[in-house]
Amino acid sequence: MVLTRTHTLEDYALFCERMNDFALFEYVSGQIIPVQSMKAVEESLIDYVLSPDFDEKEITTQFEMPTQKHDRIVTNLYGSFYMLRKQTGLIVYAQATTVVIPQIERGRNPDLILVNEESEKRNKLHQIVNPLAVFEVLSKSTQAKDKSEKLTEYQQIDNLQAYIIISQFETQVTVFQRIAKNKWEQEILNSLEDSFFLKCTETEIHLKDIYEGITPN
Repeated sequence: MVLTRTHTLEDYALFCERMNDFALFEYVSGQIIPVQSMKAVEESLIDYVLSPDFDEKEITTQFEMPTQKHDRIVTNLYGSFYMLRKQTGLIVYAQATTVVIPQIERGRNPDLILVNEESEKRNKLHQIVNPLAVFEVLSKSTQAKDKSEKLTEYQQIDNLQAYIIISQFETQVTVFQRIAKNKWEQEILNSLEDSFFLKCTETEIHLKDIYEGITPN
């Protein structure tokens, strides 16, 4: 029986820092996985990146990257919430910030994170532990993970009030909002004329703003 090696959150944080110019990564049960993939990074690459000999010029591995539509949706969301930051007291982080779920050994990189400015908390590795809302834009390689695995994980964060999943392939936004400690409500929106009220920020979010400049397939 071949045992799979595991890595620490400290390993993961250092790996992400050194590989920041190449891709984004997540931490799942001791494994380091590219955000746009379901397959763990090869051990030989992790060993090299974590070693004293690391030189980014020697990295030749190619990772799948987000599409233009994906990035445009994230930009639209970031712009909308950034304009509301003073009104809502929120801080907005996009893509390169990790949310950690320590009780299940997870470190995720949502496409967008909303955090209350006055109560933001981070661990010693500067990973957020109390997001208010997280957004994921679906990719073909990760949409099953975003709809099931990540949903279950995010709902274990006591402070989290909303998880929003956005398709780049069609006009569809799925909104999960907490209504009690272990109870969530779901809303599915399919028209550019639709909107939803994000309770934790007391703001109305319009799909036409999310998909501005984008024609989903």
